[in-house]
Amino acid sequence: MNYKNIFILFLLALLFYACEKDITLDIPPPEEKIVVEGWIEQNKPAQVILSRNAAFFSAIDTSTLERLIIADATVLVREIETDVQEQLNVSIDFNFFPPFIYRGEHLLGKINHSYELTVIVDDFELTAVTSIPEVVKMDSVWFEPDDQLDTLGLIYFGFTDPPELGNYYRVFAKRLHKDIRFVPVRGSVYDDIFFNGQDVEYGFFRGRDRYRPVDEEEGFERFYFKVGDTIFTRVAMMDKRHFDFWRSYEEAIYAGGNPFAAPISLASNIEGGLGVWGGYAATYDTIIAKPQ
Repeated sequence: MNYKNIFILFLLALLFYACEKDITLDIPPPEEKIVVEGWIEQNKPAQVILSRNAAFFSAIDTSTLERLIIADATVLVREIETDVQEQLNVSIDFNFFPPFIYRGEHLLGKINHSYELTVIVDDFELTAVTSIPEVVKMDSVWFEPDDQLDTLGLIYFGFTDPPELGNYYRVFAKRLHKDIRFVPVRGSVYDDIFFNGQDVEYGFFRGRDRYRPVDEEEGFERFYFKVGDTIFTRVAMMDKRHFDFWRSYEEAIYAGGNPFAAPISLASNIEGGLGVWGGYAATYDTIIAKPQ
């Protein structure tokens, strides 16, 4: 018997043994940290969602949820080039979770400008810096039905990547009367390392709104757009640290069901906390999904 077969038998024996024995994992609780999800887009004010982290196996009850919510923070955004600063105001929005979101009013994002975020919660102070890069416009946006699925298909984008290396993209879509926000498509983030300066066409499956526990479509249909949908698209450019966070986030999501995947650490750009503060340079378009 070779070593490969011995190893397989060892794994099978270990599996059967594990099935017969209760396994207790003694995982220490994580250090308490503030989690940030914040963004600013050109011509729009900043928005920030705050929460506290929790242990992976912690019980979810009313006291846990109450501890996670942060509704009394001081949240400041400063435009570095002009030194103009604004304090964001908290409001309730049940389209998000936690349902408290901090929003600006007067300080709007600008192309090629940088923004510093400061969050103060009790004894914690968090900072982060992001930038809004140049816009890369889409030359064409269209819906293409799947050859095997009459009424279902993908959205496609055609564009020319700028000549300089280091452009970072994130793609969103919103269906009229179906989605309450722009939802990242599946595999929403990508860079130009393989197509720098080239003419590009990309097709995308529909994503899932992580703030909604259920989707109106079941099975494989939930990955597609449907003939008859009016689809608003949003393609956003971002800086590298912003891109690194969402890429690591998507890698963690897609590896979630793989028992052999290595643990993934999210590439946060928050100093003193977790999460992301990111700038977007976005372009918008509208298409109606029609059969060929």
